Amino acid sequence: AEAVQAIDVMRSRKGKRLPDGDGSEVAVAPAAKRQVGEAAGRAVSSVTFGGLGLRPWVVESCEAMGLRVPSPIQAACIPAILRGEDVLGGICFRPYYPQRFAEIAFCAITASEQVRGFGTRVMNHLKEHAKRDGILYFLTYADNYAIGYFKKQGFSAAVRLPKENWLGFIKDYDGGTLMECYIHPTTDFLNIRDVIRQQRDFVEAQLSDYFRHSEPRTVDPDLDLTDKALSLLDHIPGLRDLGYSEAELRALAKPNDALAKKRADERQAMTTLLDKTKRHEAAWPFLEPVDTTDVPDYLDVIKEPIDLSVIERNLKATKYLAFADLKADILRMLENCRTYNVTGLYVKTADTLERYVLNEARKLEDNLARREKAAQAAAAAAIPLPS
Repeated sequence: AEAVQAIDVMRSRKGKRLPDGDGSEVAVAPAAKRQVGEAAGRAVSSVTFGGLGLRPWVVESCEAMGLRVPSPIQAACIPAILRGEDVLGGICFRPYYPQRFAEIAFCAITASEQVRGFGTRVMNHLKEHAKRDGILYFLTYADNYAIGYFKKQGFSAAVRLPKENWLGFIKDYDGGTLMECYIHPTTDFLNIRDVIRQQRDFVEAQLSDYFRHSEPRTVDPDLDLTDKALSLLDHIPGLRDLGYSEAELRALAKPNDALAKKRADERQAMTTLLDKTKRHEAAWPFLEPVDTTDVPDYLDVIKEPIDLSVIERNLKATKYLAFADLKADILRMLENCRTYNVTGLYVKTADTLERYVLNEARKLEDNLARREKAAQAAAAAAIPLPS
């Protein structure tokens, strides 16, 4: 427990505002600034639970559980809560200084504040805190609900920290995904939005100038696109300051066709699912549009009719941007059948085909996920860290 450090962020109900990451200080209780900075990870022996303002019955309950001396975080948070302030969230981490990484053991943001971006702000302050201690990497095991959050904070399932540096130090969790974040020592995480804004403005200005003055031209087959991209990278504000050498910038400037590969994989999966669906013995009612001369009220009941021939035309016309889009149209087709017929042979046929489609789609989705994970790992390995 003494090895665990934490950052707790509060917001006063009296109108104090958590900063937007513009370099201003986090609104933490004064005790948090003093005690966490001076004695993180060890108890503050001069403070008692009673001295923090807790009622006697609460103090007695703490003592019954063996809690006699508050931790620095408890000493910082409890008075703030009693004053009517809110704890927005916290991140606990365990540092391994010789290996220059830290394990994030716990991360939570109150639900009402998650959509307002406080999770990102807390994480950025944590990165600054760790950076000052010489930490270069964060590792954490994320469950399925947390993977999206950590990806937004710069974490990736492609772990580049050598395995011998962390194996045996952090706890392994079943069902969790190990994720890593590189903490660049020269990045100002509290001003990250300003840096990105400068970079975006620069790129937009370059594009605007190019298209304003360019004449129709043909592509020179001998043109070195890497050199052109390198020239642009060299002028992006702050990029050279990160410490990248010219060779490392050149590696960054190489064309990246990962997105094109992903789209090709998804299109192949869509084609496979559609072909298998059409060949299934239960597909016969869905191969062509419903004949409204036989069922004149069909369009009165079904407002968005669709069948396998329409889906095939949509696929050839590249109207489906993702595998999930084609899958959704097939399922909508089967739901239309159930809606109109309610019971009978057609409904049983739709149910049979749906079970088959869902099973085949799951196999294809699993394969796509494996391919994307492998591609991300390869892409991460190809991008150099500054020397």
